[in-house]
Amino acid sequence: MRITHDVESSQLLINLNKVKTQRQKYFNQLTSGKQLEKPSDDPAGAARVIQLNKVLAQSEYYQKNIDDAKSFLAATEASLSAVSENVQQALTIGLRGSSDTTGEEARKLLADQVDYILDRVLAESNRQYGNKYIFGGTVVKEAPFEKQDDNTIVMTNEDAIDNAHIRELLKGDQVQVNLSGRDVFIEGTNIFDTLVDLRNSLENNDREQIQAAYMQLQDAATQITRYSGIAGLRYEHVTNVEQTLADFKLQTEALRSSIEDADVATAAINYQSIETIYQANLQYGAKILQNSILDYLA
Repeated sequence: MRITHDVESSQLLINLNKVKTQRQKYFNQLTSGKQLEKPSDDPAGAARVIQLNKVLAQSEYYQKNIDDAKSFLAATEASLSAVSENVQQALTIGLRGSSDTTGEEARKLLADQVDYILDRVLAESNRQYGNKYIFGGTVVKEAPFEKQDDNTIVMTNEDAIDNAHIRELLKGDQVQVNLSGRDVFIEGTNIFDTLVDLRNSLENNDREQIQAAYMQLQDAATQITRYSGIAGLRYEHVTNVEQTLADFKLQTEALRSSIEDADVATAAINYQSIETIYQANLQYGAKILQNSILDYLA
């Protein structure tokens, strides 16, 4: 009988250890919400989770670039909107100044208003986003435009003003977030020179030149609208890419969850079942121990 009890006890210990391992596994799943506690639980699944985590980390890098691109382009659109408003005010002044009913003194007062508008446009051309000049290319230490002693506006660094700021939104998808200050304010129609011409012609009471400057300002308004549209299209593209990235992240996170997250309801059922088996083994063990003692006393 002693041998029989020894064999039964040995088998019981083996069963108890197996059950305890399973019991602890389901308990951990319930408390942590994870079915992968360590790589050995599922080596292939653990490797896949590591790969998915790398993909999600890369997605965070892209999201930061997207956020920066949106902010830069939003600042660009806001600045161009302000420039457009100022140019429209100058057009109104030009139209009034070119009227036969406007006298010399009135035109001099209008010239002062145009000079004020020129300063506001200059301020917008030198607007910054962070430590970068929006229209300055890679110019960092100095504003891309400045007013000279003769009240004309010039570029301060012609070599750097056209340089691009590129952001990688996704693999293979890049966007230039800045616009060249030369393109926006100088090339095509020189907005600064046109405002200067309008101001000077008003000061000189030269109706013919006022009308000429007015026509140039119309071209300037069209130019600003065109570049504002370019910035808007780029912003829209960045926003669309952001949505694509968000969808991709959700899919990736769902896939990762399907691999490493536990089904809590199923884990609860499994834990309850294994707990029942565990308690039954304990009861059986107590019975074996009791019988063993009785055999010994007999």
